[in-house]
Parts: sequence; structure tokens; C-alpha cells
Amino acid sequence: MNYTGKIIVRVVDGQTRIEVEPDIGKKRPVVPPSELSPALAAKLADGTLAGTKVVYEYESRKACKVRGSGEPEQRSQTRSQPQSRPRPLAGDRHGAGSSGGSSSGSGRSGVGPDPGPTAFHNPYTFVPALDRDPDDHDLGDGAWRATDTGEQTRPTGGLGDHGHDRLRPGRITGTIAVRLRTVTPLVLLDTARFDEDANTQHKTFPVLERQIDGVLRPHLPATAVKGMLRSAYEAVTNSRMGVFAEHHEKLTYRLPGNQGRRGRAKYPVAPEELLARSLRPARSLAELSPADRVFGWVRDVEAGRGRGTGAAATSLAAARGCLRIGPVTCTATSGSGPGKQDAAPDDGGPAVQRFDGDGLPLAILGEPKPEQGRFYVGYRRSDGVALPLTDQRVRRPAWYESADRRVLRGRKVYPHHAGLPAGYWDKPTDDRTQTLAGDRYQEYRRPLAAVSDDDQQVLSQDGKAFRTKAPGTPGAEKRDSQNRSICGWVRPGTEFTFTVDVRNLTEVELGTLLWLLHDLGERGGHHRLGFGKPLGFGSVTLSIAWSGTELADGDTWAEHYLGLSPAASPDGHLSPDDRERSVRSLAERAVDTYQGAVARVGVPGQPGDGDRTFDAAPHIRAFLATAIGDPDAPVHYPRRPHRAWLGDDRIPPDPRGRSYEWFVENERPNKVTQALPEPGRGTLSTRHSETNGDNGGQNQWGNQGRQGNRGRQGGPGSQPRRGRGG
Repeated sequence: MNYTGKIIVRVVDGQTRIEVEPDIGKKRPVVPPSELSPALAAKLADGTLAGTKVVYEYESRKACKVRGSGEPEQRSQTRSQPQSRPRPLAGDRHGAGSSGGSSSGSGRSGVGPDPGPTAFHNPYTFVPALDRDPDDHDLGDGAWRATDTGEQTRPTGGLGDHGHDRLRPGRITGTIAVRLRTVTPLVLLDTARFDEDANTQHKTFPVLERQIDGVLRPHLPATAVKGMLRSAYEAVTNSRMGVFAEHHEKLTYRLPGNQGRRGRAKYPVAPEELLARSLRPARSLAELSPADRVFGWVRDVEAGRGRGTGAAATSLAAARGCLRIGPVTCTATSGSGPGKQDAAPDDGGPAVQRFDGDGLPLAILGEPKPEQGRFYVGYRRSDGVALPLTDQRVRRPAWYESADRRVLRGRKVYPHHAGLPAGYWDKPTDDRTQTLAGDRYQEYRRPLAAVSDDDQQVLSQDGKAFRTKAPGTPGAEKRDSQNRSICGWVRPGTEFTFTVDVRNLTEVELGTLLWLLHDLGERGGHHRLGFGKPLGFGSVTLSIAWSGTELADGDTWAEHYLGLSPAASPDGHLSPDDRERSVRSLAERAVDTYQGAVARVGVPGQPGDGDRTFDAAPHIRAFLATAIGDPDAPVHYPRRPHRAWLGDDRIPPDPRGRSYEWFVENERPNKVTQALPEPGRGTLSTRHSETNGDNGGQNQWGNQGRQGNRGRQGGPGSQPRRGRGG
């Protein structure tokens, strides 16, 4: 599809950046110079490109095949297709065999080294999304209704017992009182009051605050809390994706330049094809999964584009959920009481820490790059579980292959940054990015500018740090369109309170919610909230205030209302202790029922004698690993050591950026390939080991590679399959 716009040429950090100001829409796609037509390339050379009206295509968030308005499309810009398909690998047709998905092992079958000085976790990972049984009574699709005999049936239309017309027998209704406590700074952006530099397009945001009872407090929108809970609820019930739009088109990748070709090629399949149909967004009431029923549903935009058919395309397009988040209130004020400036928020200290001057320049947040198949795609195991795509012989064109060989890694989540040293969040505006504190670098601040971009001069004399400009000198602070600055954050230890009103929930649906609101926190787990989660911001814990919680089934509520009792709830006549014991008993039953349902379902296709405990379910195991975090390894974007680095094996952030160098190194023919590990089952490494054998075939660079150690039989790294491709 062709788009039109006007060329914008800017200088960012001393480098020319070409963008298109679209005629329709706001987002400016970047224009790689290689995508300019010869006529436009000539204009770029003589400095007359800015302001030129152009026609372009939009793929992978960039402008491609850019030509002047009225200029015919050049044949040289037409993308080439791959010359050949990769040779099939042993274990490749159904993933890595049936060995159970171990992430340990030697050679090319491993996903990374044991935790050590070079180990790190990527800022995002994936919780497995397993092919579902839509007919499962507890975790399947549709709206269920109880019959007079107590049996459950699925009605042909409507919301069944999830309707809002009355309180249903056997369904639970009430209010849950919740406490939210910040563990790491919470970044709440006031997007209505930001400042933007006209030259650099750099934005600086104040803290989102509101006057409540004449006092200024941090404002946490209820919608943000609901979104946080829904994402977690989808993951731990293995529900359908609530949002999965614009993934029906094939992604593209850049062709290697040393093959004499220029341009980009498309992967064989689109991401949507690697997601099981039982996980795609619901198109009708009959397809509502647990998260849709509890939090509400609006038909995905793709159905509105004609991709839904029949009854699914013509039935009701939305359903109200059975849950509402009440107002969220901060128990502390933004400022402090007299003499309490340095006190904790729960001891009269300020809830908000403000930064002087131009604020804190945050590190650059990486954009989603689903084209990077070694992170987003996995081998499809026979039961549908995704295993890391570690084998280097699987070249880039084969990352997105047919659905019987590949599967999406799952739902993106941001692991908790565990094990941070004391003082990590202190004096945040000071640049400590080149100083190791304990075993961590300051990852959340953007480093001061490098003294030189010259690779020969960027390191200090001892080769143990990057040379950066002195604070306060011209050009030292890097504030541009790539990052954001904040004027403050909500301090760790700040508490918020809110209520969750629920209506007509099943025991499983309620048990899931209670597990997320309380049991997860008791196990040391965190939720992630707000802006900057990849940088460690927004880790929070939740707990239930049982004394303020009221839950009962529909029959109990009906008896209470018919009895015209002056009590506010069915348990209102009980003493506070008895009332709390009653609601705790109901909650424990609901959580047990939820965990039993997960254990019963297990992994689709897994033998009946497999481990069917709640914690053993792949999505639960991964969710817990990310929520608890790994204190033994830092969390940061991939980076590799400078070639002249002489310092500690722990590598500091490069002030020039260059995260891409790690990915380039990862595909070299003489290096052991790393893929994103399963949560809790391995780490990545800043260093790439040398291979020690013949890997057979060519890698994406067009060079003959070398084969590493063989993995388990039938797994990645085992002998090539005979027959197809020989």
C-alpha cells in the first residue's frame, strides 16, 4: 500500500536523520537512505531533499521504496525473494523433539550460560501461550449457565450467568479491598502537560498528580490498574489475546549485502499464522475466554475489516465485564510534613521525588522488533510449547516458518529487576552509568554523551569505562526524540488503596483474581505498572485488606436483601473477626478451585502421567519466574563488550547506544547463537563463545558456518533430517 508525505531532514547527535511527515497520521516513519530512489538520493547528496513530496510504502515501522511524487517506481527497489529455502533440521518439524524443553545442555542446544559476570536478562520475555481447549468448562470459551439440576450448559447466545440483570445462584458478588505498594519508583506521566523542545523533539513530563481534599497527591488512574490486572489475568488463565491487531501481514527482513542483492524480503508467514486460533481475539460472545468474560470485551478491529465471517462478524460486538476498579487513592501526599522531607512515604515523607533543572533523562526504550525471530519465535514442540530458536543453521528466512514448525513465544511481559543494590535509585540525576555498584550499573539513566564516536578513542586509558563528557558541558546531556525526561517519580514504599467490585463470578474466575491480588505477593511476586518497565520502574506488590472485603454468592445476597436487614452485607451481623474468617474461607476455596483447574488442564497433549501441579504448568512457571525476578543477574538490553575492553566482565552501557552490535555478533558463523531463554531457565550473555565444529549449511551472512556441539537427540543441534533437502 502506498502512502504520501513530505521529507523531513534533521540532525540528531551529529547524524543526519531522514523522516517522512505523513499527509495522513501523526507518526513519522524513518527513511533508511538505502530506500531512497536514485533521484531522491541525488537530492540528499546536494542538500535539497528536505520538503520533497514523496510516495512510499510502510513496513516494519519504516518508510520503504521511497520515490518522489509522480516518479515511477524503480525496478531496483523491488524486493528480492530468498533464493532457496533452508534445509530441514532434525527435530525442526515439531520443534526440538519431545525432550521436555530443558534449557540446559551444552553447545548449540543451550540458551545461555549459568549466571555469571557476563549473564543478563533481556528487559522483556514471554509467558507461553498454549493452544487451548475452548470446550473446557472452567478455562474454555463461552458463557455458561447453571440448570435447575445444577449442571452447566452453554447457551447459544447472550452472556449466560455472566449477565448483569440479576445476582445468580452459585456466582460470587462483592467488593475486594486492595493495597498496592511500590517497590521500585513508579513513573506516572502527565501526558497533558509535557514540554517539547522544538529543535530536538525531546519531551519532558511532570508527575501525574491531582488535588484531593485540597492536598496534592500522585494520581494513579483506575484504568491503568485494570490494564495491569487484565494482562496478568490473561497470562495465568491462558486466555485469548485481548489485543492482537495488525499482525496479519508478513514481516520483512533485510537481505544480506554480500549476496549481491539489495532491499528487503518477506518472511514466509505472518505472525498471526503462528498463533493458535484458540488464542486469537474473540469474535463473538461464544468465543469469550475467562479474561474476556471478567474484564469485558470489544471485538478486535481486524473483524471490522472483513476478516470475521458469518455469525462471528454480525453478532454483538462488545460485552460488559464483571469487574470494576474503584477510585485509586494514594495514602501519602506528594509533599512532606514538617521535618519529614527524608522520611519514608508511610512515615509522613513525600510520595513524590522531584528532580531539579531539566529533569532526569531516561535511557532509550527499545521499540518492539518482532522481526527478530530468535526472541519472538520458537520451535514448535509436539504439544505446542515454544522452545528457544537456538540453532544457527536456522537462517533468518526460516525464523517465521509454517505453523507446524514454529510458534510465537507467547505474551510479552517485563521481569522484575531483583537483587538491586542499596542506593541504586539514589541521586538519580547523577550519571553513574560507568560505575559498577555491587554487580549492577545504573541502567535507567541515559549516559552522558561519549567524548568521541571514534572507536579508537571512546574508552578510557585503562580500557575499563567509556569516556563521557563532563557534566554541565555543552552537549553532555543527550536529550532528543529517542528518549524522554521526567520531572519526578513516585517513591518506593508509597501505598495506594482501591476496591475491586465483582459480580457473578465463578469460583475459578474469582480464585484467579484473588491469587493475583494476594497470593502472588505472598510468594514474593510483583506486578508491573506505569512507564519505563524495561528500565526497572513500576514493580508493585498487591495485598487484600480482608477487613474491608465482602464476598458472597447470589443466593446469600438475595436472602440478605429479602430479609431487609440493616446490615450492609450478608455477614454484617458477624463480629469483625468472624466476618474476616468467613471471607477468607470463601477466598481459599476459590483459589484452590482455580489452581485445581489449571493443574487439571496441564499442557494440552501432555501424557496423563505428567506433572499436573499448578506450579508445573508452563505459563504459571514462567509467570512466577518473571514476577519474582532473578537476583543473580542484571536486567538490561543486549550489549557486547568493546573490542578493546579491559575491565570487568560486567559491561557498562555504551553511551553511543549500539545495542544492534550484539545481534550482529549473534548471527556470525563462528559464534554460538543465543536465543531468548524461557523465563527462569537460563540467561543471555554479553559475550559470544566461539563455535568448535562444522555447523553445516550457510547462515544468513551467506558464509559457510561451523557446527557446534550436538544437542539432545531430536533437538536443535542434532543431525540434519534425511529426505527433504538431503
